[in-house]
Amino acid sequence: MIALLRRSGMPLAEIRAFLRDPTVERLEDYERRAVDEFAERRRVFRYVKRILEEEPMYDVLTKQVGEQAYVSRSRRVRVPELETYIFSMFEELGERDDARRSCSTTALSTLRRMGPVEVCVPKATSDKRLPTGEVAFTEISGSQCDFPEILGAYEAVYRWAKEHDREVGGPPREIYLNANGEELRMEIALPLR
Repeated sequence: MIALLRRSGMPLAEIRAFLRDPTVERLEDYERRAVDEFAERRRVFRYVKRILEEEPMYDVLTKQVGEQAYVSRSRRVRVPELETYIFSMFEELGERDDARRSCSTTALSTLRRMGPVEVCVPKATSDKRLPTGEVAFTEISGSQCDFPEILGAYEAVYRWAKEHDREVGGPPREIYLNANGEELRMEIALPLR
């Protein structure tokens, strides 16, 4: 049975848990998660194929941003949990001092691996500061903000930096421009050196 479960792709930790409690329900739970993960991977592969075939265009611009005081919360999060985490942190951190809320990711989250995410809300009274500097950015809205479509905007700002021989000066940021209840609209901003 162990060989069959390994062949199915079940991780050893899951196999050990299953062998301690070999129930149909546990097997069905794993199967459901595996099917969901496969469906998400297919979405990503289809999106990447579309990028290769169509090469979507994003207008990438640069601008200077001023120093910004902020409060934040950080956590390691997987892609399926990102949206819920980001918006729950915006709510927890409270009203912002201006129209922008942001989220910084320092490593790509995946379906299985967690990546660090920092959710920030501008607050003049905070000791934390985003530094002054130049950013390369592109604006997206609606379905462009959904995963995996959002990856095209990240790719565009990184590609722009590479094509213009610019060094990346920090993790990328998602700057949320919409008010609560409005269609999602954001900037993907990449700090530059």
